[in-house]
Amino acid sequence: MFAFELENGPVPEGKMVCHSCDNPPCCNGKHLFAGTNDENVADKMVKGRNARGAMMSNAKLNAAQVLQIRQRYAPGTEGQRGLAKAFGVSKTLVALIVKGASWSHLPS
Repeated sequence: MFAFELENGPVPEGKMVCHSCDNPPCCNGKHLFAGTNDENVADKMVKGRNARGAMMSNAKLNAAQVLQIRQRYAPGTEGQRGLAKAFGVSKTLVALIVKGASWSHLPS
């Protein structure tokens, strides 16, 4: 925050200091901007720096498993409950996967 204030002045009320260079230890005031949490998240998304799929710390599946679930469910040969048991995840997660609401960055 000190580097930001030296370069830009006080941090506006309701804002936080964000890194345009995406390097948290950076202390170059020119690489810092004041923004809301929503603006910071939007900046991350535009730059493609958001964790998805197996990169999520709580991911229980990998991309190959997700594609298997979609393939096995598509013909209607296996139900969501059976797939959940086979892959060790919840039926809710399987439902989100087959609907494309989860792991949406992978092909359906």
